[in-house]
Amino acid sequence: MPQKKQTYLLLFVFSVGYSSNAQLTFFGDLFISEGSELHIAFKETYFNGGKIFTSRGQNLGILSFGKESLWKQLQPDSFVDGIVRIYHNGNFTFPIGEGRIFSPLTLYSDKNEGHFEVYYQNYNSQFYPTLSDNFRIPQFHFWKWKASPSTSGIIKIYWSKEHDLRQLVTKSNQPNSLEIALLEKDFWSNKKGVLSNNPFFPSYPLSIGYGAIQMRENLDLNSYESMSLLVPIDNAIEHKKISQVLTPNGDGFNDTWKISGHTFTPRTIIRVFDHGGSIVFEHKGSYTNHWDGTSSQTGTKLKQGSYYYRIDLANPTSTVLKGWIYIKYQ
Repeated sequence: MPQKKQTYLLLFVFSVGYSSNAQLTFFGDLFISEGSELHIAFKETYFNGGKIFTSRGQNLGILSFGKESLWKQLQPDSFVDGIVRIYHNGNFTFPIGEGRIFSPLTLYSDKNEGHFEVYYQNYNSQFYPTLSDNFRIPQFHFWKWKASPSTSGIIKIYWSKEHDLRQLVTKSNQPNSLEIALLEKDFWSNKKGVLSNNPFFPSYPLSIGYGAIQMRENLDLNSYESMSLLVPIDNAIEHKKISQVLTPNGDGFNDTWKISGHTFTPRTIIRVFDHGGSIVFEHKGSYTNHWDGTSSQTGTKLKQGSYYYRIDLANPTSTVLKGWIYIKYQ
């Protein structure tokens, strides 16, 4: 049996107390266990190697910062891999990331009467549709938060080469097509953002490899729970569509799953899977936009939620299509 990896905490404190130059420096790893919170009130906190990991279980582990606390990024691979919280308004940059990806988020808050906590997740286990078929469902890079009911402000997120955004932008290496995705009530909506360079990598200009995007206006952040990046679907392939949402409620809109613009053959295989990897719908040959969310195995309606599809067209180009569809009844 492989040995469980141990996590150590190594601290070096330059000065303590309440003086204006009180500093705290991390040289090693720290784990904050489930249901625990570590609060930092030092004026300056340095991440000089290692990471702070917080539990992402049912009862979160939390690292929180005081009102006047500032953190300094000294190493690109030294940050908080988990949940960071603040209890004040004003401007604060959250030193968050996951794995090897440093993904900070800046909050410009004009109102915060409770707390605001945020974490970054590279991949998401739950997928939701977009409000428009002109955008692809975000499938990676999620900045997630929980906000008190009276929290409003502007958010800015940053990317670097570790995010590999080239897989988003298909026609150009320019970031101009990137837009902000906001998750509200189980649907992604898109908003234009303000693009700029990434200040954590000042030697690199704005590009698809390094950059930042910021909201244009103040928002009620309690109305949203996650932020990601969207790109418009290429106009050249706009006629080829696969519905991202299925609402089989009998109202005449999206009652069946529609696939258009693709060439089917007798060898085409369409499969839809649940989160456990079990096949819930399978069809061979030409598809006539008839599936209404009924399980091929049980003959009953599937539960509301997200499902993964794989379509092997088996046409002369041997195209395989993959993605997510969201079933919603109300």
